[in-house]
Amino acid sequence: MFFIVLFSILISGLESFSWQPYLFVVFAGLILFKINAFAGGDIKLVWAYLLGIDQQWWSVVFLLITGLGGVMAVGYLAYGYFTKNLEAVRKRGLPYGVPIAIGGCLGVWLSSV
Repeated sequence: MFFIVLFSILISGLESFSWQPYLFVVFAGLILFKINAFAGGDIKLVWAYLLGIDQQWWSVVFLLITGLGGVMAVGYLAYGYFTKNLEAVRKRGLPYGVPIAIGGCLGVWLSSV
């Protein structure tokens, strides 16, 4: 996580850095954590990537993360359905870190172009 934050800061340069949007993301993440929609590590990962993503790209990155997470969820449900072991898939949960990492890397790249 530390290296993602360091890399994000080095890429963005933090020219016009403002803490208000980041605090809003942390607050929203805490709410999602409280209702068991996200794990704590996922929230920290999103926040680390957002340090390197220009705020104009945040909505695109969130839509990308949501879309990739939805595709992954459908894939996991299909796997559980076809293997007749849907309860094991539900118990294990989804690794949302994968779509977050993909979306975050693309967002940092878009911000640096």
